[in-house]
Amino acid sequence: MSTIKKLLTARTNSWEDLYTKLIKLDDDANHSKAGFLLEHFAKLYFMETGEYKKVQLYEELSASDKKKYELPKRDKGVDLLLHSNQGRVIAVQVKFRKDKSSTLSWGSDKLSHLIGHHKKIDQHFVFSNATGVGKDVKKQAKNIQTILINDLLELKKEHFNRYRDIIKAGKPKKRKPFTPKTHQA
Repeated sequence: MSTIKKLLTARTNSWEDLYTKLIKLDDDANHSKAGFLLEHFAKLYFMETGEYKKVQLYEELSASDKKKYELPKRDKGVDLLLHSNQGRVIAVQVKFRKDKSSTLSWGSDKLSHLIGHHKKIDQHFVFSNATGVGKDVKKQAKNIQTILINDLLELKKEHFNRYRDIIKAGKPKKRKPFTPKTHQA
């Protein structure tokens, strides 16, 4: 988390701020540094929502968890594993794109690995700064959920402040539920 911590300085208050920093870091054709950091950012994103009791990067999974969910020993299509508050297990594949107008495909982006090898997973998400997924993905994976560039562009300064709080505390702060007004009850 220390590298993502450096990227999420007080001057990083939007997706565009973070994207600019990721592009500057990226010095290889495969965008592996930016992709690695986007995985860590995705972890913060899911932790901040409060919808998941456990959010783990693939490298944080124990051997017993990998066995339980029939995941390979090495990362093959799953970058994060989410355990929802309702007991669902969700696999997430993260894809960074230098070209934000690109779409992701079933074969060349290896989204097939996300679904094809993981039978004990309840749901699949793709987290990317691409604009969408291709028709081939929609045809092959009918229940795939996406978090894409339009979702990332909606992130506000408050989100980034909460991400920084998570980095400091190691977990999200408990949110106070809103009290309904008398006309809402």
